[in-house]
Parts: sequence; structure tokens; C-alpha cells
Amino acid sequence: MKKQQPDLTESPLYQAVYGSPRERRLVRALSIALIALLVLFSFALYCRETFVRIVVSGISMEDTLHDGDALFADMRAEPQRGDIVVIDVSQSEDEHFSGDYIIKRLIAQGGDRVYCSGNTVYLCPAGETEYAPIEEDYLRAGTVTSDFLPVTVPEGEVFVMGDNRADSYDSRRAGTFASGDILGIIPGWSYAIKGFTTAVNDFFS
Repeated sequence: MKKQQPDLTESPLYQAVYGSPRERRLVRALSIALIALLVLFSFALYCRETFVRIVVSGISMEDTLHDGDALFADMRAEPQRGDIVVIDVSQSEDEHFSGDYIIKRLIAQGGDRVYCSGNTVYLCPAGETEYAPIEEDYLRAGTVTSDFLPVTVPEGEVFVMGDNRADSYDSRRAGTFASGDILGIIPGWSYAIKGFTTAVNDFFS
């Protein structure tokens, strides 16, 4: 019959070196709490460096966004065609911009060509020769986009429009904007929870 080995953790020597079972449980609990705090701190720091809270002002992005909607903009994301972007206009001399930023839809980037005909926007990406219609399923039914002649977007700039084409002051009249003035994009998850974030923002305002 195999002899049962003694439980060394109960020996006075073991407990003198490693502490009693109660002390070891306390050390483990404190270690877990410290790790959790470090994770939370790192996450909070990441969010602070990555996201900025913005509030929509005006109706130029209806029905996608509405006046007073509170969202988060991702400042590290690389803007792509079709993204909702936040553009810094705080240094602009254009009298149409009364705030520090505008929120628009990115339609074309540097080197692209774009025009509108028959209520359809056509895009020829940089380096290509053929135009193709842009699928804009985010627009309100019945939205009319006035025709405009082909525009070649300069390198380092973007062409943007509001989703509410009838009431949006954008690149059709203001011209293109510098890519470097894009503060961030509105990620899908932020748009998805905008009802919650808007309610929280309204509560604390």
C-alpha cells in the first residue's frame, strides 16, 4: 500500500516562508485586484488617446445623424471613402462654419475624380480611368443631389458631402478639405449606440 505523502503546506516551516492559507488567499486577491486596476487604467488611457466625444450640430447629416446626437470619433482610424468624418474647421475663414468642426461623409480622396449627374454620384478612383456610380444606401429615400461637374481631388485633400444633400454646406460649394484636418471617423459601434450615448450626454448636460 502506497504511503500517503504529508501535506507540507500545513507545516510550520512552509507557513513561515509562504504564510498561512489565509495570508496566501489575501495575497492572491490583492494581486488580482492590482492586475484588474492596471488593465482598467490602460484601457482608460487607450480610450482617452483614441476617442473624442463629439455632438452633432445641425441637420446636414440627416437622416443618418441628427442635431444633438452624441458620438465618439476614432482619432487613430485611417479615413476611407464612405466613412463619416469629423473635420476641424476652427481655423477656417469660411463664414459658413460657426463651430470648431463639421461632420460629413467622405466621398473622394486625393487623386480621385467625382461628379454628379441625374441624382447619381460617380467616382473614378485615383489611378483608374472609368467612372462608376457610388452606392449610397445611407441616404434618405427621395434625396436629391444636384448635378455638379467633374472635380479632381488634389493630393492630400478630401471631397465630402452631407447626407442631407438639400441642406448641407460641403465640398460642392466650399471646395475640398485637407486630409490632415480630419479629426477622426465615426466608427460603426459608435453610431449603433448613439441613442444611449446621446441620452447619457443629455442627462449630464
